[in-house]
Amino acid sequence: YLGEFTNTIELSAAKNEYESFQVVLLPFGADIKTIKFKVSDLQHVNGAKINIENFELSLVDYNYIKYQPNYESESLGWHPDPLLPINKPFDIKGNEICRPIWVTIQIPKGAEAGKYIGNIEITGNENERKVININLNVANFELPTVTHLNTHTWNEIELMAKFYNKKELPFPYYQNFSELLLKNRLNPSFAGINYVNKKPNAEGNYDFSQVEKLLEVLIPKGLSKFSMLQMKKGDYTTSELEQEYKFIKAYADFLRSKGWLDKALIELWDEPTVLEWEGVKKRAQAIKKIAPDLKTQLFCAGSGPYKFWDDSVSKKYGLNDVIDIWMPTYPIEAPQVQKKGHEVWAYFATLTRSNSPNFYIDAPAEQQRCIPWYCFMFGLDGFEHWSTTYFTRNVKEGEPMEKKWPNVPWDSRTFHDFHGEGHMVYPGVDGKFYSSIRLETFRDGMDDYEYLYKLKELLKTTKLKADEPSVQNAIKLLNISESLLIKYPSEIQETLENTLRYPNNPEKFLNYRIQLLKAIEQLQ
Repeated sequence: YLGEFTNTIELSAAKNEYESFQVVLLPFGADIKTIKFKVSDLQHVNGAKINIENFELSLVDYNYIKYQPNYESESLGWHPDPLLPINKPFDIKGNEICRPIWVTIQIPKGAEAGKYIGNIEITGNENERKVININLNVANFELPTVTHLNTHTWNEIELMAKFYNKKELPFPYYQNFSELLLKNRLNPSFAGINYVNKKPNAEGNYDFSQVEKLLEVLIPKGLSKFSMLQMKKGDYTTSELEQEYKFIKAYADFLRSKGWLDKALIELWDEPTVLEWEGVKKRAQAIKKIAPDLKTQLFCAGSGPYKFWDDSVSKKYGLNDVIDIWMPTYPIEAPQVQKKGHEVWAYFATLTRSNSPNFYIDAPAEQQRCIPWYCFMFGLDGFEHWSTTYFTRNVKEGEPMEKKWPNVPWDSRTFHDFHGEGHMVYPGVDGKFYSSIRLETFRDGMDDYEYLYKLKELLKTTKLKADEPSVQNAIKLLNISESLLIKYPSEIQETLENTLRYPNNPEKFLNYRIQLLKAIEQLQ
């Protein structure tokens, strides 16, 4: 992407949206010392303001990739990803090529629509000063806090605790982590698992006080889907299964009493084989008797004997009556299943690397951004990414914190030799988890999804005639498989991994998003 040197940032965003940009500092061979940032309020012509409290500045850090991964990549070397909060002046060495600063603005709910102007003043070496001008256009519509696209992700709370040399992860640490994910429109779905004791007391009662405390904080911030239990892969003993069902009933009753059961799901079995499907069915049937209103979810492949939307397969295994949420391992279309009241999600993980976008550090950022676009294009109800905190090589259990990241280099091989797979946040100081470029790029994609969703809804209610230019333009924009993404690359030709599926052109995504914003305002 060929940019240009400029001191003016042009942004457009909806209300209740986060929008980011980068300011890049170039030392040109000379050290820059004591760099400071001073942000002004953003001013509207009618006097309205977006206050400096709505700004967040982070230093873009880099990971060094020196191992060739087991996928198509020519990206050995330095890769930007961690976003470190700037809370004090810092220096830049003259031999650095550049140092980007990641700036995020939160557009408040109910903000006045229109143009805002402000600036960021950068000082260094005591007397050097640069000013970056900001022109922000706030569109006259608002994004919801709870996204229309469901999301789901795991976390490894044990690894998180071991990184901080704790027996258990302190509650405030996990709350910080969860709020960071929700800010970036991704559900921390183990929020319903991590602080629940599955063992009853002597009277047979369960203690849900800790998870109640957590959910009361997270649900108003957008938590819309969480697991209440992840059942194990494989068979239980009779006594184990009896205890599981007692817990499920008690937990479902508690969530129902709080009005939260519609946000809960139960993970039945992780990627069962054909031989295990009878066990999955029995497990699902038993749960439906215990709590008919509790949603059951199943990870599965999406081809051959797992093509659940095919009538012959459906009749053979008889699962469509007891599975509410299907998660095949790549995006598929199954409107006939959805018409029966079931949900179809996508499951993005290592297994899907050849036919789905992913979160690798050395993948183009378009991959993270286009995940929600693919969900829209395939008409999916949601998607799952298997983890956000799988960073085993970086735990270094028992070692002092000064010998852990960020004081030592981060090992990007978080899952085997996949760089960044299953990892989207960095464990920061004192349990203040840090974001990543990949996570925030994904958030932009989730916002894009809301633009697409809103435009689609406006088309349903508009009183304009079908041949009106604004209507025709909206229809064209919603057909993204014709103008932005390739839906079925295998139908074109055999290719290297992901070479055709995603347009390696960030400007194309940005321009498309601006067109969506304008189309929404036109139809309004």
